[in-house]
Amino acid sequence: LLAPANVVWESLEGDRLLIRAAMESYLRNPMAFARRSLANVASLLYLSESLPKSVFFGMFQIPLALIALISYVRMTKELSRRVLPIIAIIAYYIIVNVAIVGWARYSMPMIPFLLLIVAPLFTEIITKLKRA
Repeated sequence: LLAPANVVWESLEGDRLLIRAAMESYLRNPMAFARRSLANVASLLYLSESLPKSVFFGMFQIPLALIALISYVRMTKELSRRVLPIIAIIAYYIIVNVAIVGWARYSMPMIPFLLLIVAPLFTEIITKLKRA
């Protein structure tokens, strides 16, 4: 694709050419896009740089996401409305990364957002422990 146009993939023109070719391919074959997105979801969960790093962050991010979900469900209506923009940012970030790349090192910025959602639950637990 790039050689006939005499461009390299790092150039803006090369990037445009590759994006156009990918979009045309996905429009011709939506199942290819679905398979690619599914593979990107899986690769979003591991770092692919080294196995220990992948295991560590996978063991950290997956439970954190589950705890964030529990925390959100337990929140008051007002607090859940305040957290909704954070959830929208996380969802947008995941969708964009899954549609384009799906590399887990790009999932690392989600950790602070997940911690913001988890904080009220942890605060509640710590308060109950102090009372006991």
